[in-house]
Amino acid sequence: MENTENIYNEAVLGMLSEISKKLDAIQANSKTKEIQSVNQEINPVVSKEEIESIVKKQATIVGKYVEYTHKLQVGQHNKLLTSINGVKKQIEALPAPEKVSLDPLMKLFPKPKKVTVCGFEFLRSSVIIFVLSLIIVFSLMLNIKQMDDYRGLKNRYSEQTEYNSANGNEWEATRRKEETTSIKIRGQNTADIHYLTCFLFSQLGIRVE
Repeated sequence: MENTENIYNEAVLGMLSEISKKLDAIQANSKTKEIQSVNQEINPVVSKEEIESIVKKQATIVGKYVEYTHKLQVGQHNKLLTSINGVKKQIEALPAPEKVSLDPLMKLFPKPKKVTVCGFEFLRSSVIIFVLSLIIVFSLMLNIKQMDDYRGLKNRYSEQTEYNSANGNEWEATRRKEETTSIKIRGQNTADIHYLTCFLFSQLGIRVE
């Protein structure tokens, strides 16, 4: 195919070169005619009919070459379109991905339970975390109070050191009484925390033993 194109190209170039030479001869003849005398007879080198014949011949060759090139381009274009359509059909023939339903998977997870408090709905887990946080804070406050009570007892113990040496029995009885009172306070605080926890969980519908 490339050899054929080269042959056409060489033929076209040869004909165009021949036309160019003929035209140059005509122009040279015209210039000579202008210089010579008006009465002198000059025979033209190339006739008008010969020029027209050459032009028609070259035009025919050029037209055939253009037609051949056009047919070649159209053929390549059609082949490209055919290839594209084939690929498109293959893509359309591929199986479409099926939609996967997640409903069976979601059923494996329990739905979050809600609790209504003062007309507002909250997640049960969120309410439990909040209640536990309140219990922890309340427990810390009670522990701080117990530490303060312990420090107060320790200070009283240091202040009554001299009195204790003179009246050991009386101070010992007082100390035991204060320790008993402190133990009762701690027990009462623990009971209060347990009662508060049970009350809050009972309001949420959670059974605590």
